[in-house]
Amino acid sequence: MNINPNNLGNYTVPKGTQGGVCLDIGANVGNFFTAYKDHFRMIHYYEAVQETFDICQNKSNTLENITGFREAAHSCDGECLQIVVHNNNESGSCAVLDPSRNGMSDWSEEIASTTTSVSMESVIDRLLKASDAEEIDYLKIDCECCEFEFMLDKDLSNIKHIGMELHCQKGEEYWDRMLKHLRKTHIVKGNTTFAPDRNTELYCVRKDLA
Repeated sequence: MNINPNNLGNYTVPKGTQGGVCLDIGANVGNFFTAYKDHFRMIHYYEAVQETFDICQNKSNTLENITGFREAAHSCDGECLQIVVHNNNESGSCAVLDPSRNGMSDWSEEIASTTTSVSMESVIDRLLKASDAEEIDYLKIDCECCEFEFMLDKDLSNIKHIGMELHCQKGEEYWDRMLKHLRKTHIVKGNTTFAPDRNTELYCVRKDLA
């Protein structure tokens, strides 16, 4: 598995989130929380792969406002999950194995790590309690298709801003369901047209803040 030390997506982070609290789902090697460590007053990051989590830990150990968890974002808490390597062999493209292999033709059967799942409700509750905040100012999420299990049918109303990569591999039905769900509470900006070979980076702002 190759590790790209410069891996960092293109996420819109508004100035108005400065001093707020942030969730980083799919931290990979920690470049997002490193870039924004002085922007947010507290960041909780989640990384499922042991090798890249260790890199994150080395970066965050001396940062008092950054805390990491080696768990995989998913629909519920406490499930044992296998993390598999993408066909491109990049660490940032590892994904939770779907036993049905639905939408997983881009991923091999090589196991990169095993970890436990954590739900949206738990990650939000954990950060709000630790920060004594009432809402999440920013959610950055890039977790290789697990955004569907993690976010669909979940309450997004206490998240002000979302920067995310929406993945195409599960098909147009899942893509459209996610956009419909996001638009219940947020205005979605970015290229939302489905293409079977293209992921897209979106910025979502809660409607009352737009």
